[in-house]
Amino acid sequence: MSRRNKPLAFFVLVVALLFGSFQEKVKISVNNIIKYSGSISNYDSLAPQQRKENVAIIIANIPRGFYSHQNSISWFYNLEIAQLSKLKWVNTLIFTLIHFILNALILHFLFQNNSLIQILVFSYIILFLVSVGVYSIGKIAGLAHPGYNVARKIVGALQSQVPVMIFVIGYYLNKKTIT
Repeated sequence: MSRRNKPLAFFVLVVALLFGSFQEKVKISVNNIIKYSGSISNYDSLAPQQRKENVAIIIANIPRGFYSHQNSISWFYNLEIAQLSKLKWVNTLIFTLIHFILNALILHFLFQNNSLIQILVFSYIILFLVSVGVYSIGKIAGLAHPGYNVARKIVGALQSQVPVMIFVIGYYLNKKTIT
């Protein structure tokens, strides 16, 4: 590992963590609006400000919780429920791709080893396909909710720095075993 690349790897890691914080805010916002809008009759026909006010009333009447009492990003109240549901899937693809790029950059700056990045590519593809398969099988088998939960955990790991942590630990363990 080159001394010159360590600060670059650290910088990308900081960017990844900041992006992860933004990503979490987006996910919580979208999920809360979808969850609580179901209790509001004619939600889609309301103006964005009315949607926001109605969701706030529901949230105010439930027990405090980390996820339920987060302020949602106001712009999302402009979207109808169906649009928010589609946005969740688009976000999944975009956030996974961005985290893949950030993780690949960290590995590149740490090790300058293209084979590690190739393994990262295959790992992302395989795990993403496994999550799609688990979700699909769950839906077909009438177990959509459990299938979704398992798929969400797999994709959630891909939308983080967990893969790069596994690769760094594996790289050093492999290096130690060889020497």
